[in-house]
Amino acid sequence: MEKEFISERQAALLLEVNPHTMKTWREKGKLDGMFIEKKYPNISRVIYDKLKLLNWVKTFR
Repeated sequence: MEKEFISERQAALLLEVNPHTMKTWREKGKLDGMFIEKKYPNISRVIYDKLKLLNWVKTFR
């Protein structure tokens, strides 16, 4: 099974939170192992493993 990665904006929409909340959770270590951060000279991009996020959010419902 191939992993499906989604953007930070898509992840925020999926979890029904603000994209800034995603950043805060990342910085606090709550999303460790669920994202990849790609850094370029002037910007960085964050993508999330959709399946891991969905499994993680189930623990709160």
